[in-house]
Amino acid sequence: MIANYQPYGNYYDGFEYFCPWVRYSSKAHYPSNTTAEMALSARNQFIGRITKITRGDVVGQVVVDIGCGNSMSSVITTASIDQLRLRVGSQVRVIVKSTSVMIMSSSSNMTSNSNNTMPDSNRIMPNSNNMMPNSNNMMPNSNKMMPNSNNTMPKSNVKSDKEKYKMTLSARNQLKGKVTKITQGDVVSQILVDTGCKNLVSSVITTASLKDLEIKVGSEVKAVIKSTDAMIMK
Repeated sequence: MIANYQPYGNYYDGFEYFCPWVRYSSKAHYPSNTTAEMALSARNQFIGRITKITRGDVVGQVVVDIGCGNSMSSVITTASIDQLRLRVGSQVRVIVKSTSVMIMSSSSNMTSNSNNTMPDSNRIMPNSNNMMPNSNNMMPNSNKMMPNSNNTMPKSNVKSDKEKYKMTLSARNQLKGKVTKITQGDVVSQILVDTGCKNLVSSVITTASLKDLEIKVGSEVKAVIKSTDAMIMK
């Protein structure tokens, strides 16, 4: 049907144009055969099945198995769980924006190497044999004056830099994979990480962070996603 030189999708749409009573009546209900297919711009969409649901008073946690031993945790409202009729075993889609994906690399150095930061002591201090006279003539036997250092000095509890800066993240979603593509920009860059089972994780981080982490194609990294940043679509 054509009304006002505009084609309408079905008969009822054109009938609404020609009949003002139908247009302004709140009791008028008629079917519509037109359906709008929508797509999301989010780059990360993982299909899987729900393995666990933990309900709370306001929010709940939904765990989805996306394959290859990887699981995605999503925290959504309990009302959304009821509205989507989520059950264990339901097939859903986990949606994550690229800007919500953090990258963690094991090759990044959180602290500088102690061999590089501290100069060689031989370069700073001259030879003690040239500066000081013979200690055997000036000082008595150190074994008689000083007790055993192992007995008097407590064991040092100072941790090394590697142990001191060893940290863990509270983010539930940590997907291991390899970098397959890097698109570098002036300010931000996009990283694609293959986590297996045809799942590619897209992450958008700053170019400065990309250089600091020393990430290259083939590098092993972790894609870190907070549970509150993962949406559920059914």
